Amino acid sequence: MFAPKSLFSSLPCPESSLCSRNPCPFSHKAMDELPKSVSLVSSLLEFKPVAVPPVDSRPNQRTASSTTRTADTIPNSASIGTLSRKRGADDVPASSSRGTIEPPNKVQRVTTSYPTTSSGTPKITANPARSKIAINQRQAMLNLLYDTFRHLYMRILASSPSLPGKHAIAQEEEIYAKTSQKTYRNERTFSLAIISAVSSIQKRPPPDSKFHPSIGTIAECAERQEKGASATPIEILPSHLSTVLLSRRDMETMGYLLDVPLEGKLPEVGGTVMCERCKRLEGSQGCDRGPHVFNEKDTEALHSRHPFISLSSETITNDKEDILEVCSIDCEMIYTTAGMSCARVTMVDGKGELILDELVRMNEGVHVLFSGITSLDKAVYDLDHIRAALRSYIGPDTIIIGHALENDLKALRLVHHRIVDTSAIYAHSSGLPYRRSLRNLAKVYLDRTIQSGDGSTGHSSLEDARATLDL
Repeated sequence: MFAPKSLFSSLPCPESSLCSRNPCPFSHKAMDELPKSVSLVSSLLEFKPVAVPPVDSRPNQRTASSTTRTADTIPNSASIGTLSRKRGADDVPASSSRGTIEPPNKVQRVTTSYPTTSSGTPKITANPARSKIAINQRQAMLNLLYDTFRHLYMRILASSPSLPGKHAIAQEEEIYAKTSQKTYRNERTFSLAIISAVSSIQKRPPPDSKFHPSIGTIAECAERQEKGASATPIEILPSHLSTVLLSRRDMETMGYLLDVPLEGKLPEVGGTVMCERCKRLEGSQGCDRGPHVFNEKDTEALHSRHPFISLSSETITNDKEDILEVCSIDCEMIYTTAGMSCARVTMVDGKGELILDELVRMNEGVHVLFSGITSLDKAVYDLDHIRAALRSYIGPDTIIIGHALENDLKALRLVHHRIVDTSAIYAHSSGLPYRRSLRNLAKVYLDRTIQSGDGSTGHSSLEDARATLDL
């Protein structure tokens, strides 16, 4: 029991002389002996219930007595004004009145759009009675798809944690939609369809961004591939490239040769150079990856081995209709006894259509040390013939597009001044001499995987030339 506080000792007992409580918490004194404030209390005791409008009968509806409110508990406009003055006028809008006050908006946390199990895997939410196959069987196959997508997207899980679950659900629904009621009763048929999809997904290269071609279900990837194959190529014109042409200062900074050397000078006989692969001096301990190789970078030495020619000053004798306004060039290099040499040259026009793709026959006395090209036995033309073929399509005003094109032009012993270099357009954040690789740019901006082979298989110069043009 609580300790008595005598809180009702100033109030008259409602039962008066009929009261049987002992002791009674109320007062049994005469009314004139009570304090004057009792009259106010008495008036408060004589309250009448406020009429409540009738409400439609609903299940589990509360009774009228439980919803009845007294006149003293219902705020009026005056009391609301008093509250607003106590809290400050700015806390309650001027147009606020009873019935229009709304709770403040809450910021909701964004979560995954699909339900998950206790282990975090997506969960089948279909009605078991309407499902064409047992829910537990579908859930097992969904778990398998989820594990497959999660392993495939391992590199991008930190930035896109919900992606495996979304694509697993979408893939399961694709297979479910293609299966009829009669076939779907055979759980083995469903399982084989899921296993076939898993096998196809496992063959994809791991993506490193959300724009990679490996992202998505089987149907989504096939649709993207079909759209890419049927897309109408866009022709690149000189007017599109006016803002990205390299200036002479930019070309000099990036290592382009601006003028043909007056004379050449070969290195001294018996000298040693640094191996490009193991970074040890030639003649020292053997290279870790085969014979020592070197890349001659001195322009006078390159000019002595094979003279440079200028495309900006050479007279073109061919029909001017064959001269291209825009072209993209890529060369595939190999290590030889003469240094880094050009082994394959590919050129496409402004639409990406192939113009020239030829292997280069090495000069007499030059031997191949390391190459990603399987064989040069089918090479017919030497470097001079290749350059003559290029000059029949490239004039002084032709714009050549390439990636780190100064290396290709040095290998071809060509000098040209109208250049667009994608390594300059998509510059490295740390600036020169750092450059972003063509493979990285193709993945990020084109959703395309190129140069997917290892170091022993080389790459496709045609694939690179078109990727550079598309960039």
